[in-house]
Amino acid sequence: MKYRICVIAFATLSLFSCKKDKTEQPINPTPSTKVYDDYSAVKQGNYWIYQHYTLDSINGAEHAENSFDSCYVVADTIINGKAYHHTITVSMSQSSTIPIGHDIIRDSLSYVVNHNGEIQFSSEDLYRVFRSFTFEPNSATSDTMQVTEIMGFINTPITLPAGTFTTSSFRRIFSYKTVNKKQVEYCYSYAKNIGLVRYTTGIYLGAPMVLENRLVRYRVQ
Repeated sequence: MKYRICVIAFATLSLFSCKKDKTEQPINPTPSTKVYDDYSAVKQGNYWIYQHYTLDSINGAEHAENSFDSCYVVADTIINGKAYHHTITVSMSQSSTIPIGHDIIRDSLSYVVNHNGEIQFSSEDLYRVFRSFTFEPNSATSDTMQVTEIMGFINTPITLPAGTFTTSSFRRIFSYKTVNKKQVEYCYSYAKNIGLVRYTTGIYLGAPMVLENRLVRYRVQ
């Protein structure tokens, strides 16, 4: 209907234009709306269960812990007129279940962003540095760290307890300036229509040990 109205309005105006100008200006077509793949799967009722692993980055040894994290989407919320999804993560062991974190995120075109506007993943913006900043020495570290956030390991198959997935990863790289110029990385791997399937949860700076969560069970709608 809007298109017909625009055409009629243009034709009406042309009647009052100079008779010497008989060339009509073309109407630009409406650009097609692109549908982006869903990598967050943050729909209310969805959940993901991850098992804790300890990895030795030197010899490749892996140890599966008898502890798990469960992340689930609990509610939707509106922030600045945009819909976000509220997730809660709890840590589960044989003796306890403890809430350990929550996040508020949304899927925006090809990006997953949090409520602060920080990019946490992109399926198409693969080579730009999203953020780069410096951590000065503090209570957690005596060194200066340069932090870089970028995508990597694009369309990489990984096998987990829940199955084999083709993933792309959001990388948070920590480069130490003075301690042997060491570099460590937190990696968050997402699969299309599944969500986050594997992610780094900690690194021992004085040892080669890496803590990682791997998907063992999930429910997505």
